[in-house]
Amino acid sequence: MRRSDFVLPGMVRVSFGIYNDESDVDALLECIRQIVAEKK
Repeated sequence: MRRSDFVLPGMVRVSFGIYNDESDVDALLECIRQIVAEKK
């Protein structure tokens, strides 16, 4: 079986630091929305 035949679940790991701001959170959420939309 080829690797492309497998459906593998994904994972997103997030860490925030003192230098993150609201725009970083907005960018993260947009990326997660795109990932979810691709799976539907």
